[in-house]
Amino acid sequence: MPGVELFQEERNLASVLAFLSSISNNPNHVSAVSILEDVTTGSLNLLIAINKAKFDDGNHILQQLKDRFEDIFAQLSQAPYSIDSNVEDAVFAAIISMCFKRILCRLRFTNSYIKASRQPITLLLQKAMALRSVKPFFNFMERSRDVIKFVESWRKQETPDELGSLVRSIQHLSKISGFQDVIESISNHEMDPSSKKSLLNGVRKVARYFEAARFLCNLSKKHPSIQRLRFILVKPPSNAFGETSTALCTSTLSSMIARIASLHGLQWNADRICHILGTNEIEAGSRFINQTNTILLEAKIHAAIQLILHCETNKFTPQPRVICASKDACFLCNAFILTH
Repeated sequence: MPGVELFQEERNLASVLAFLSSISNNPNHVSAVSILEDVTTGSLNLLIAINKAKFDDGNHILQQLKDRFEDIFAQLSQAPYSIDSNVEDAVFAAIISMCFKRILCRLRFTNSYIKASRQPITLLLQKAMALRSVKPFFNFMERSRDVIKFVESWRKQETPDELGSLVRSIQHLSKISGFQDVIESISNHEMDPSSKKSLLNGVRKVARYFEAARFLCNLSKKHPSIQRLRFILVKPPSNAFGETSTALCTSTLSSMIARIASLHGLQWNADRICHILGTNEIEAGSRFINQTNTILLEAKIHAAIQLILHCETNKFTPQPRVICASKDACFLCNAFILTH
């Protein structure tokens, strides 16, 4: 940030914007952002990229992100030195508009792109309220009833305003003292651990949309320069996307296991691994080749790598200090970033 050496705030801002950039439920549309300071103009730029297997992949999502982010920050700039509750409401409304479909998916009101239909978190909440093992914390029951009430209102109208009210009520629930303790106090017999984890995770993620609006408003008060944030779409050059060879997987499962075992000094062999997996070497070898070929054919240039390539190619000074993706970085991306 111009004149501000507060790395933590920069990282928090990038984290919030990366979270909001997850507007698609498609796992192929993972996005990443990075904040770049333009020392010549004193302005801030947000670099945005999305996973790409081909040059044109996800371009419509990128443009949507730019347009929606501009809507959010336009609300912040309406009252640059007086961020009040009205501005916060407007920012929150813009966030709901941007992330409408993703919020519905997080609430499990719509099906995930790749996962089977799962119980809505509000249904899990109702089950938690009805269980005898739940400690009778008054605030938990009161806030939970509010959430259920707003769910019913949403189902009647299904408007952005109704969804915003529901998100607010979930944020209020997430902030009560002892919320996690209440859920964890439920016995595994009455609610399986995965459902409890799913409920806690879902509530926290949905609550974050309201918290994002408040965070942006508070940061805007402290650093008005972020109100002029510019959004730049990053796309690799067309020659970065080469043709995948028709001769794909040339390794066998046995040779791959032997190579890995040798590198790490392990006594592995294909027979032993196949026995543990309850299969035979022919079947396992066939599945290994098919899966490897699928990975190679569907390989993408991940968004975080695109941002690094863009910054290195343009030799920005100073270089961005933070890269945040809309989901955890894969092993290879993380290893590359750590060693870069």
